[in-house]
Amino acid sequence: MPTVSRQVPPRQAAQFPNGSVLATTVPVTTLREDHVKLCAYGRNRSGKTTLACQFKKPLLLISSEPDACGGATSVTNEGGVVLIRVSHKLLGQDAQGRWVDADDKSCVRRDTLKGVRKLEAIVSELWDSRHFNTVVLDTATSLQELILTEIMGWDVPPAMHPNAKTVGKENYQFRAERWRKTMISLLDLNHCHLVILCQEKDHNPSTDDFGGKSKLLHTMQQGSFMAPALGATNAQWLQDACGYVVQIYEDEVTQEVAIPMHDQAGKPLPSVVQRVGTGKRQRHLRLLYHPNFAAGGRWQYDRNMPEWVTAPDP
Repeated sequence: MPTVSRQVPPRQAAQFPNGSVLATTVPVTTLREDHVKLCAYGRNRSGKTTLACQFKKPLLLISSEPDACGGATSVTNEGGVVLIRVSHKLLGQDAQGRWVDADDKSCVRRDTLKGVRKLEAIVSELWDSRHFNTVVLDTATSLQELILTEIMGWDVPPAMHPNAKTVGKENYQFRAERWRKTMISLLDLNHCHLVILCQEKDHNPSTDDFGGKSKLLHTMQQGSFMAPALGATNAQWLQDACGYVVQIYEDEVTQEVAIPMHDQAGKPLPSVVQRVGTGKRQRHLRLLYHPNFAAGGRWQYDRNMPEWVTAPDP
């Protein structure tokens, strides 16, 4: 005989008068995520672009990387991906479609916009277009450097300019503000997946941009984490704007090796198991928060969610 349990009638939703702001509330059980906003960070050649190009096609790759191919040579076997470059200088394309400087003799199509203005024009057209299922920015870090180049009026990026160390704190702050303003309209895109790629913060230098102490010597703050290389304020701002933050990294594969042990008389003792490197490398994707690494997502809580996953192949 089945157990009869008393049925509890559903509670009536609260009623608010017309025009009430509270009348716009919706049950969280009705919320659905149609598109993903993902921030992925990692070191050079860790596989960020390859990861981003696994998203749904057609996919637009917006590259602010200084490389002539926009850093996209690793995904030339991916169908459904198109590339557009954003640079501090005017670009064009030759007869084979390769990106070249606008003043190059082989150029047959020249841009009319460059830098931030070109990116803003791209985003403006994306708002009116539903062609792309995924938009990727590669990378937000190099976009930051492009903005600084424009602010200073240089003709080369900061890494190549002899006066890069004389930028000053005010210009760095202006760069951060302009970067956020530029990113807002891109992050507001809601009809496609959005992937923002970033370089990983490098904690090896002993000083920061303003000659201070290494941030790892301070108490744990945003700048102490392995996180997007954008400055603490912008990194936190970007992570808050993205539903998912992941770190992609490469590490050596290790294996357990049993080392035989003996006492002074030569009598066998229990072996000592140690992990040793194999010389092989594997890529990993960090999914959850770690005391030293920024990562995590707004997915429904899953007790079985691993801290990281390992790629089955390079």
